[in-house]
Amino acid sequence: IEEATNGIEVLRKSRNFVTDIICLDLEISKLDGFEVLRILREDNHLKDIQIIAISTREQHRTLALEEGNGFILKPFSQLQIKHILDSFLKK
Repeated sequence: IEEATNGIEVLRKSRNFVTDIICLDLEISKLDGFEVLRILREDNHLKDIQIIAISTREQHRTLALEEGNGFILKPFSQLQIKHILDSFLKK
């Protein structure tokens, strides 16, 4: 598990750390979460990583799912995270 504190760090760590899933807070600082998602999808080395978008805004769901693979609305429970991670890791 790697943690990033802002959008720029997400991109930097994504390029240097092999991962299966990225849980991306769409309300992250320094670079909008939707912009981070777009950049990840345009990068040939990162475009196939499973991305679960996280937001406090239900209206983000549709747009997040256009580029991402899943969506979780805050606040969420540990059980919700477990279920969605289990479903992605089984793919």
